Amino acid sequence: MLSVAFIFKEGNLDREFFELDGLIEEAARATDGFVGKDCWEDQTSGRKNSTYYWRDDAALKSNARKPIHLDSKRQ
Repeated sequence: MLSVAFIFKEGNLDREFFELDGLIEEAARATDGFVGKDCWEDQTSGRKNSTYYWRDDAALKSNARKPIHLDSKRQ
């Protein structure tokens, strides 16, 4: 199993961010080999973490090739 963690500090995130985030999660869940997702937030620092779990490298790479994933990396 593989995991990919996205750690960020929430700032002034707009509606577009949350829409894109939802589309990214939807695409991940639709990928064969998606295992799950965990999220946490540190109340003191404001840091957030979203960790996605994948069965294997092929599943991770399959998700990484999806247009929504590629678009999000350009933003």
